[in-house]
Amino acid sequence: MSPNKLITTTPLQLTRLPEHPYFQKNPPTMASLSFLPAPSSSSSLSSLHNATPSSPRLTLRTPSLDLRTPTKISSIKAQSAPVLTQDDLKKLAADKAVEYVKSGMVLGLGTGSTAAFVVAKLGELLKTGELTDIIGVPTSKRTEEQARSLNIPLSILDDHPHIDLAIDGADEVDPLLNLVKGRGGALLREKMVEAASDEFVVVADETKLVDGLGGSKLAMPVEVVKFCWKYNLVRLQEMFKDEGVEAKLRVGENGKPYVTDNFNYIVDLYFENAIKDGYAAGKEISGLEGVVEHGLFLDMATAVIIAGKTGVEVKSKSLNMIQSLYSCLQFFRYRKRMEDVSHMTQRKTGQDEVTINVLLESPAWNVRGKLSKIDSVISRLLVINDQIWRFLAMPVEREKAESKSAGH
Repeated sequence: MSPNKLITTTPLQLTRLPEHPYFQKNPPTMASLSFLPAPSSSSSLSSLHNATPSSPRLTLRTPSLDLRTPTKISSIKAQSAPVLTQDDLKKLAADKAVEYVKSGMVLGLGTGSTAAFVVAKLGELLKTGELTDIIGVPTSKRTEEQARSLNIPLSILDDHPHIDLAIDGADEVDPLLNLVKGRGGALLREKMVEAASDEFVVVADETKLVDGLGGSKLAMPVEVVKFCWKYNLVRLQEMFKDEGVEAKLRVGENGKPYVTDNFNYIVDLYFENAIKDGYAAGKEISGLEGVVEHGLFLDMATAVIIAGKTGVEVKSKSLNMIQSLYSCLQFFRYRKRMEDVSHMTQRKTGQDEVTINVLLESPAWNVRGKLSKIDSVISRLLVINDQIWRFLAMPVEREKAESKSAGH
């Protein structure tokens, strides 16, 4: 064989046809690449050795272009990332909350649109066998019906008074993890089940975050008996007149008063201004005869999972407590400075001096001997908190170090 002859071989296809409508209608031209076969004998080796430099050893063939035909140019618009809806965010938070669930647990099953995602996920995990021996205690008839349709074993507080974990949504979440709940109408059963739980994990999207309870200006429910409900509605409105509250009887889709699973009515309170003291408000509401329960869930959540556009965030009660104690420390320091300033008023005489001294010697203002103890406790808590975060970060740091050493 002459070394200058072209050696024909089977073309090698280099690319895969993209699966896009544009390329289906306008398939790109493919180049075929030919390679010299491996020499099989000494004679072929010598012939290749004696070949001139101009001998074609690799041939790239492309179809000829007809320049007389105008090229059609089409534009393909890149699609932006899909925007997460509120339901998408709720599902993200629900999936994260289910990670707290372990096989063999007794679970409190919440009520509402977010809790429905949790129940659906639990049913899925039970079906695949990833979770076993789960018992659910539902907080409403709606949740009970959904759980039964997913074959989740159910019970009640009478038979299972000790609950390992409750997962539920929230209508409002303040910085101290206090909640407003019950816009779904199940506040009484929700509070009973969640108060009986060792842990209470709340799932919500970022729209539920408020600076103060009642701050969303949406309903804060109060469940009342049917008997003389209007009497209690008027009393509730008068109780919170400083917050500019408007009290309304909840009405169902049929235009009639909404009736809870416990055959009661609900009075919804709409606050113009956030509630100043949730604990005092809850105590006053509970003190009214005929009030069954209110939607202030105070100091009950152990963790709150918030889903936002930037991801899922877990707010922990332990860390929140440290921050709260630190705020208390700052408060006491302020009071101590006020006390020091008061000692500079010795030149004042008469009633002013007596008033200042009495005020500063009262229990609320007397911080002598307390500041150092609180400071010490806070400092130790902050050290413990730092150690916890360092421990949690150890696997990540170790992985980074290993990948860095592997790169070298």
